[in-house]
Amino acid sequence: MTIHAAAVSYKNKGYLLVGRGGVYKTTLSMWLVRQNNYSFLGDDKVLLNQSGVIFSYQTLPSIFMFRVKNLKDERISLVQKFRFIFQEVANKKSKMLQQSQSTLAGLIFLSRTERYTDPRRIPKDEAIKKLMANYRIEKVSSQGLGGYSISILGNLLLCHEFIYPDSEISALDDKYTSLCKKVIQHDGYYELYAENDFNEKYFNCVLNAIEGAK
Repeated sequence: MTIHAAAVSYKNKGYLLVGRGGVYKTTLSMWLVRQNNYSFLGDDKVLLNQSGVIFSYQTLPSIFMFRVKNLKDERISLVQKFRFIFQEVANKKSKMLQQSQSTLAGLIFLSRTERYTDPRRIPKDEAIKKLMANYRIEKVSSQGLGGYSISILGNLLLCHEFIYPDSEISALDDKYTSLCKKVIQHDGYYELYAENDFNEKYFNCVLNAIEGAK
């Protein structure tokens, strides 16, 4: 199954950072790679099978490594974009701590809020519900300048499921839930709410949650 999440690995154990856009999944991955020698699996989407193996799903890994080497966080200016393009044209590839797959060891659910909260350990049933919510939002939404809205494809899917409730497409939610239950086997997952701006306190809390999942 496809999950909207960033993923890093340490000693062949994989950790998913699950959340919508704007929770700094890419920045957290950058810092974990740069400062803590984690390997990179993906910063937007990854694949997860029923055996709990995370597979890398990277669309443009070279820009991630460019950010790691040249930027403090994921925000990239127009000038930096041109620098990246020139580097790609010159074929100056950077060595990356990159991995193709890893065994799931931890899930950290991230949300933004006005007030920071400490990481909270959640039971497996709640983790399954959160993964399902992430999947459903991803299935029907698209992100634009005004935030998230239901996409054209999302509208078509909702109409199809309403008209043909017994179709294979309508049964995808049940299949996804079944996969989640096979993968999520224990109570060892975390959620935390971050402030609107990325800071070292946020990073350290995510790192502590990862350490707690080991």
